[in-house]
Amino acid sequence: MQINYNEIHNLILSKCKSLPKIYEQIEINGKIALKKTELDLFSFLVKTIISQQISNKISDIIWKKLCNNLYSNNLNIANFKNLKFLIKNLKKINISKRKTSYICSIYESIKNNEIELNAIYKMENDEIRNFLERFKGIGPW
Repeated sequence: MQINYNEIHNLILSKCKSLPKIYEQIEINGKIALKKTELDLFSFLVKTIISQQISNKISDIIWKKLCNNLYSNNLNIANFKNLKFLIKNLKKINISKRKTSYICSIYESIKNNEIELNAIYKMENDEIRNFLERFKGIGPW
């Protein structure tokens, strides 16, 4: 299915005509196309945890540092051969101890099959959200 961003953008603009400030911001920002991620669930969660409470610009810089350290533009859980290696690489890019603990907890849960990736891929969005929110560092932000 091809997404028509022009139609979506125009529909949103038409719905916001009575809200001049919102309308103006949508006009200024223009069309925003969502990109499908190539990340596996673990890397997506790592990237999400890294980005918490910091600007998008800084988050992108830190993520790129992690990718560069591992010589990969498309990280996945296989890039981290063990927990010690994961921690070492998170320290290299100055991730806080708290965020490191969240990421390590998720890593161990996946490695110990407490998070079964195939089962998650079959869940509905609400089920995924409810399941993942049981882990520290993941919440309804």
